[in-house]
Amino acid sequence: MRTPFITARRSGFTLIELLVVITIIAILAAVSVPVFNMVKDGANSSNSKANLRNIGTALNAYQGQNDGKYPAIESSDPEIEFLDNWVSELVVTTNEGIDIEVLRRDPRTKDFVSPGIKWKTPSGGFYKPENIHNTYAATDTLQGYDADENLTPNRGRHTSGIERLSETILLVESQQEGSSPNCRGWISWDQASSDLASGEETSTIVDFRYKRSLNALMGDNSVQSFNESDAAKIREWNWIGEDYQENSR
Repeated sequence: MRTPFITARRSGFTLIELLVVITIIAILAAVSVPVFNMVKDGANSSNSKANLRNIGTALNAYQGQNDGKYPAIESSDPEIEFLDNWVSELVVTTNEGIDIEVLRRDPRTKDFVSPGIKWKTPSGGFYKPENIHNTYAATDTLQGYDADENLTPNRGRHTSGIERLSETILLVESQQEGSSPNCRGWISWDQASSDLASGEETSTIVDFRYKRSLNALMGDNSVQSFNESDAAKIREWNWIGEDYQENSR
C-alpha cells in the first residue's frame, strides 16, 4: 500500500516575498506623498484666492465710503499709522467699533493671512496663524505711490485713475519681511520686477506661494493665478495701472 505524500503547509512569507511587499509599500508611499502635497497645495491656493476675493469686496466697501479712493499708504489716523496702513484702515472702516488694540487678532482679519503659511519667528520657531498679521502686499495700483496722477499718497488713490481694471494688479501674495509676523505692506514695481522675471527660485519679495504660482487680486475684483511664465510677462503698467502701451495685452 502506497503511503500518501503530504506537503507541509507553508507559514508566513518567504524573504523574497516580504522584500517585494516592502518595496511595493515604499513605492506607493513615494507616489502618494507628492500627490497628497499637491492636493493640499491646491486647496490652500483656492482658499487664498477666496481670501483675495473677500478683501476685494472690503476694498469696494472702503472706496464706496471714501469718495472712490482706496486706503492710503500714509495714514492720517495716528492710532493706526504704525500698522500696515491699507490693512488697518480697511478693517477699521468696514468694522465700526473694532478695538484697535486687538485689531490683528480679531477673526475678521483672517482673510489677510494665507492658509498653510509657515513663517519663522526670531527664535527659530514658527508663528501661529492667528499671530501672523498679513501675507498680501499692495501694488502701486492700490497705493498709488508711484502713479503719475496721485500726487498726494496720504490721501489715497482714486479708482477713476486706474486703467484696464481686468489687467491691473491690486494685491499679490508676498514673502515674510525678515522674521516679522507680516509681509511688507506695499511692493513697488522696482522691487517686484526682478522677482517676477526670475520666478520662485530666486524671488525674495513676491511669493509664488502655491504650485509655483502667484495669486493676485485684479482691479475688477477678479482673482488671477500667474505661473512663472505668465508672471515674467507682467509689465510696469500692470503694476501701476496706468500708461498702458497701445499694443499691450
